[in-house]
Amino acid sequence: MKKKLTMALLSVAAASTLMAQDYQNSVSVMGGGYSPLDNEWIDDAWTLGARLGLIEGDTHGLELEYDFINQVDLQKDAGTGDTYGNQIFANYLYHFKDQSQALRPYLLAGVGYENWTNNDLKDGGVGALGAGLKYAVNEWLNLRAEVKDVIRFDDGGNTLAYTAGIMIPFNKVEAAPAVAAAPLTSLDSDEDGVIDSKDKCPNTPMGTIVDENGCPVTTDSDGDGVIDPLDNCPNSKTTLVDENGCPLDTDGDGVPDYLDQCPNTPAGFKVDAQGCTIGVTLYLHFPFNSAEIPADEIGDVKKVAEFMKKHPQVTAILKGYTDSTGPASYNLKLSLRRAEAVKKALVDMGIDPSRITAKGFGEANPIAPNDTEEGRAKNRRVEVDLIPGKGQ
Repeated sequence: MKKKLTMALLSVAAASTLMAQDYQNSVSVMGGGYSPLDNEWIDDAWTLGARLGLIEGDTHGLELEYDFINQVDLQKDAGTGDTYGNQIFANYLYHFKDQSQALRPYLLAGVGYENWTNNDLKDGGVGALGAGLKYAVNEWLNLRAEVKDVIRFDDGGNTLAYTAGIMIPFNKVEAAPAVAAAPLTSLDSDEDGVIDSKDKCPNTPMGTIVDENGCPVTTDSDGDGVIDPLDNCPNSKTTLVDENGCPLDTDGDGVPDYLDQCPNTPAGFKVDAQGCTIGVTLYLHFPFNSAEIPADEIGDVKKVAEFMKKHPQVTAILKGYTDSTGPASYNLKLSLRRAEAVKKALVDMGIDPSRITAKGFGEANPIAPNDTEEGRAKNRRVEVDLIPGKGQ
């Protein structure tokens, strides 16, 4: 008895699995009766038809219907002789159960057209409202029953159509493969990336960096205050590091602070391995036939003065130049006046004059062609060479 009960249960389970299929289309063959509900001009008849399911979804459906109405007996005064009819419908179906269920009730609404072989009867548009049931016998066969009210649009007449038949679903939708549940041994309760079965430090706070055993990492091999997993510069030789464990370079000269013997080097100055300036040249440009420092060049003069104050062993050589316009002897004197103007400005800013040498070179050493105004403007200049002293 127990064996038979077990086999029966397995059979039901197997059938349920077969019925729980998703299809996109269907074909139905239906037959039944056709009866007037009010003052119709026909008597009872029988029908035979077919339906094509364009959409066979879980909730919504759309299908085309054709029905042949056979041997319709006309009522008295409705005309002469019997007749045959044809009806076509486009129906919308609303299902109350999805395709995984064996029994699926539904509601139906449709619009269509009918015509009759008897010329005494009028052809015209019709509508339909109804309800039905679908029952899945297996994955390729459904039983179907339906009742609906057919309403003629021209005179409002109502006719009851009741049918039953079979439905064959097709165009099956393949179900996504089931994902196997993760075994309990793969759980990671504290979400630290180490599964519980291997986690020797459970309940690690969120965001904590852990080792292969799930325990917080606190190792700092180079002692710079940044733990190894976050240290982008391992084996650093200083504790003056940023959040990535890399040595700080405050003045951005390419020499880390712990090696920089000349901190706060202005941007753009070339430095040696100790972070101190090496021969740097700045260009200060002058208007035509003028030894007055332009207002937009004063800022660069101030930067030179500030740097020389911070580095008292640095000296400066000021080299004045002109373009090729005018006599060479005049240009030589003008170039010296330009260099001396810059020297005076630096002295006024607090720099010892003994640290500054001013020279004039006239038209010599042009840095641009003198045959254009743009080139001549570049040649009217004072070059400031900063020379590091001992220890710089």
